[in-house]
Amino acid sequence: MEEKTLSNIALISVIIGIISLFVISYFLDYKEIEIGMIDGSYLGKNVKVIGEVGKFNDYGTLKTFIVKDNTGEIMVVVFTESLEVEGNVEIVGSVEDYKGNLEIIADKIEIIP
Repeated sequence: MEEKTLSNIALISVIIGIISLFVISYFLDYKEIEIGMIDGSYLGKNVKVIGEVGKFNDYGTLKTFIVKDNTGEIMVVVFTESLEVEGNVEIVGSVEDYKGNLEIIADKIEIIP
């Protein structure tokens, strides 16, 4: 095959792959779990929780807050310049361990009206 033909095939393959990733990520939905169910078996895994925002701390680009439901509470960590949350929220993120405590590193935060 000619070099130009191989280049075109490679380019088309890359474009199809990128589009496929966007489509898959759009329809990817995480199963909602109760906060009290989160334990060490969830380390490194993505979860979705819904709860009420408790204590909020602003450390510049690092924000932390407690989210609680009727089964428990967990610290949520967000790396962002600006964030204001209150009331009920839906959090999607990965469960991590920080100094012996489980927390969620948030990828997505949605305020529930």
